[in-house]
Amino acid sequence: MTGAIFHEAQIHNSSFGNANLRWVDWEGAKIVRSNFNITPVSQLELNRESGNKFDYSEADFENLFLNEASLIGAKLRDANLSGAKFQRADFRDADLTGAKAAGTDFSGANFTGAIIQNWAITKTTIFEGVHCDYVFLSTDRDPQGRKPLSGTFEPGDFEKVVNLLTDTLDFLFHSKDDPQVYIQALNTMMTNYGLQNIQPAGFKVLGDGRQQFQYETAPGLDKAKIHAETMELVEKLRLKAATETERANQLEARVTFLETFMSAGLPKLLTGRDGDNININHVESLGMSKQNLKNTGSGDISGIAGGDISGVAGKDIQGAAGGDISGQVTLSIEALRQSDIADAPTLADLLTQLKATIDASDLPDAAKAEAQTHLEQLAKAPTLPTAEGIKEAADKSIGFFKTISLIIPSLSEAINQLLGQIVNLCGWGS
Repeated sequence: MTGAIFHEAQIHNSSFGNANLRWVDWEGAKIVRSNFNITPVSQLELNRESGNKFDYSEADFENLFLNEASLIGAKLRDANLSGAKFQRADFRDADLTGAKAAGTDFSGANFTGAIIQNWAITKTTIFEGVHCDYVFLSTDRDPQGRKPLSGTFEPGDFEKVVNLLTDTLDFLFHSKDDPQVYIQALNTMMTNYGLQNIQPAGFKVLGDGRQQFQYETAPGLDKAKIHAETMELVEKLRLKAATETERANQLEARVTFLETFMSAGLPKLLTGRDGDNININHVESLGMSKQNLKNTGSGDISGIAGGDISGVAGKDIQGAAGGDISGQVTLSIEALRQSDIADAPTLADLLTQLKATIDASDLPDAAKAEAQTHLEQLAKAPTLPTAEGIKEAADKSIGFFKTISLIIPSLSEAINQLLGQIVNLCGWGS
């Protein structure tokens, strides 16, 4: 009866004791007073609820139909699941260590809390619509082997990263996330722990707006703690950015209202409802000069009530948000070149090349502005009074450029080559 389908079948008083029942689909079948050559696996085929906490280690499930099987807390160590259908199956807290799952269909299954250490999956293994908050890469459920190390996967994350789960410090970002927030958070992480303890290991574009950063860590570091700290900082920076954006929007709305009022509303107020002019001297008591009133309607509201809001939120913001410090960076590099510091001309040349690489890139303006700040910091680092201060300042900026090289693959080779020369020359970041 190989491959037979008994969906919703009513089976009474039947004997299957010697039948070949490989790949039979019993989903929804009602079986009464019938005889089978029962094994733990065939029992699960007949009763999809019987698998919870059962030990199926090394069992053979190959090509079986086990949709909606309940395997909560089950042991499936070294089991052969290849080719089987486990659609909407429940593997919560199951141990799948060493399980073989080539071509297995896990569509809609739940893997939250499962152990997947050394399991064998392939490109043909299907994870579409899988639900998973977190999994473990170690049989003892060590927090250092939890993925993600803190928090939970968002819907759709697991099927994107399941082939990439390794014993590294990973961060998964989405298209909705502000890249500047994560650049700052990762740079802070690398600065706090030092390049000798945390090194970028890879950057992958996973599709659907997802990107994964991987870092190698020194032995003994608490990856779960570092991950939680970094994600907490991400959240704080995200809230800060959202607050600043909201304040900017509110300020812009106020300025827009004032400009509209000055160009349209105020002239009507000054002439009065019946067309009578208001005494100009009375208006001066509001803090507005006669010259200001002469400019009414021009859109220029500088000087109102003694203040000056020209250049704010849409009026003229040139130089805002960090400004253009490119010229200052050039001066700092040239000052370094003219100094009597050892190897200063060579370092100045390398920083000039790094600046040119950044200037010619397609980085967002905000990232370029921050890069200029770090270039200036590298140019000034050799002049700091202590070796510890020099290394701390340099490490922070080198960490920033390493992160940039991960985010923008087209910059990776050029930036890493220049950073390597800078590190070798000065001993920074080592």
